[in-house]
Amino acid sequence: MKTKKQNTATAMRRLYQATSDIVAGMRKVYAENDMPSSGEIRVPVLFRGTDMRVTIEAGQGVAMRNAVEHAQMSASDKPVSEPGLSARGEAITLLAMYASEIKDNSTASGRFVDPDDEKFFNRVVSAMKALDFPDRTPA
Repeated sequence: MKTKKQNTATAMRRLYQATSDIVAGMRKVYAENDMPSSGEIRVPVLFRGTDMRVTIEAGQGVAMRNAVEHAQMSASDKPVSEPGLSARGEAITLLAMYASEIKDNSTASGRFVDPDDEKFFNRVVSAMKALDFPDRTPA
């Protein structure tokens, strides 16, 4: 009698591999068909007849958000709340992503090429700093 080998891989490991395969496949299709791509991928995966949904996100913006959330968790020893639950936190994260894109697209050798781009970058960073205040102020 043959027995089936038990799957010892965790669900998260299998989900990671499936997600990696989907993202790699999408990037390949974009490249093979010379389709313009911002590098950002967002794919909602719906499971018909259930109350479940998975959203696959990939790209530089996601990498930055992951880094920010990892730093937040490391600093607070608490999980990061779901995006959107903290509108201010989400705004800061989105502004950080935008500031990074401005800097990446507007600098050469670490310096801004256009002074207007540098001014705009500084405005975005100032807005982030203005939003980054404690939740509660002492009475």
